[in-house]
Amino acid sequence: MINIYPIGTELPLAQSLIIREMTETPNFPLQQVKGLVTLIADYVESAATVDTVKALHWFQSKIPPDKISKLKELSGKIPKSLNQGLIESLACVSDEPQERNITCNTTYIEDSQERKLIAYATIYFLEQVHECACKGYDSVAMATMLNLAQLDFLGCISGVTVINRSTTPEEGKERSHSVVFGHSPWYKDLTSRDIGAKLSGNINTVTSFLTSKRYKVVKQPQAGHIAMYHTPVEVRHFGIVESVHLSGIYIISKFGHTYRHRWDLVMMTFGRYITYLLPPEQLS
Repeated sequence: MINIYPIGTELPLAQSLIIREMTETPNFPLQQVKGLVTLIADYVESAATVDTVKALHWFQSKIPPDKISKLKELSGKIPKSLNQGLIESLACVSDEPQERNITCNTTYIEDSQERKLIAYATIYFLEQVHECACKGYDSVAMATMLNLAQLDFLGCISGVTVINRSTTPEEGKERSHSVVFGHSPWYKDLTSRDIGAKLSGNINTVTSFLTSKRYKVVKQPQAGHIAMYHTPVEVRHFGIVESVHLSGIYIISKFGHTYRHRWDLVMMTFGRYITYLLPPEQLS
């Protein structure tokens, strides 16, 4: 089995380890998955980083170009909540031309090698969730464990670091906007319905709402600014700019675990655009 981690480390690719055990062991026990996920988590905490090129080659061997089109058929066979992740990840790895709809204060996210690695990992895990269901395993329980393994794996990608690992489903479900805006009095006054409409809906509606709370859209981000990820029409994710370097902008945000990550290294479902906002406490 290929080892995509640097020489001197022992843990093989998380996905291959789990899936090999699942496919080769009759009546694969859920407890064994939990054990493997714990092993991966311990590895992540050691701050090791995968070899991007080797990891991409491994995934490409499992998901060759002729398989990409076939995987699009899975969109109707996996939970609806996972469909968008599969569709947008497939678009990333198949190098399909992407339409760009950029305003003067919006940045387009290009597909770096590390970003493609995230897309491949997403596709691979979603395919395995589908395979688990076909084999008669508890698809919900397996999906939960496999998702946790995927989140841990993302923390091993160059440019991404896990800074707070979610260990329960409740922690994993905490939304990014609660982490970014949770300290603000206006946020605490919002109902769950308000939050859905004002912070995760139409890009113009969300931008107008934040502007009314004295946030200001800016082109050049600085530490402490808000990073808003979106499609051309819908806001999908928020983060906080942690630092700005010549090598890139680093964000703190939560998607499952809480990560420190390069600005472009997020889940495909968050869209291909990012807009930065200056928070009111930093207004001069």
